Amino acid sequence: MRQDIRRRLVPTLAAATALLLCALCVHAVQFAQAMQARRVDQLALRGRLHAAGATLDEAQSFIRNAQPALAALAAQGVIGLPPRLRLLASLQALAMWPGLLALEWELGPAVPREIPAGAPKPAFEVLASSLALRLSLAAPEALPPLLASLREAAGGLSVVRSCQLDRRDDGQVDARCELVWLSVPLPGAGGAT
Repeated sequence: MRQDIRRRLVPTLAAATALLLCALCVHAVQFAQAMQARRVDQLALRGRLHAAGATLDEAQSFIRNAQPALAALAAQGVIGLPPRLRLLASLQALAMWPGLLALEWELGPAVPREIPAGAPKPAFEVLASSLALRLSLAAPEALPPLLASLREAAGGLSVVRSCQLDRRDDGQVDARCELVWLSVPLPGAGGAT
């Protein structure tokens, strides 16, 4: 009876041992695959961290290199709040311009610039301040240098949107011009400049 049990038990133990070894082999292969996947993930993470570090270094380098140009643009009134006080002082000084007989102006508020339909949205807000000028000039030739002088003295980035000239019977010229001053406000900036 013992031999009979051994005869039956040995193949069963052998089969169980073989199954156990197969299961261990399967687990070993799965463990190796998991470790390989983890290693691949770690390498990918290192690559992403390295790329992010390189991107951060590039951004910091760009800022360091661009800082003088950005400071110059801020001093000119392009970056920051619109140069309204400087513009008003320039308009008052313009009253002494030779050949200028009369000057009236209306300065509008700084409002976000309208984006044309279908145009891509810019990455930053641009403020536009409109300036309506009504001038009387001794001669039409005085208008271009007068506008250039105003734009230079006021600073900032300005665009002459339109000018309409009307010659009077006495040879003098009435002009109506619309200009726009553009600026890029800095986050958290307050007050007028």
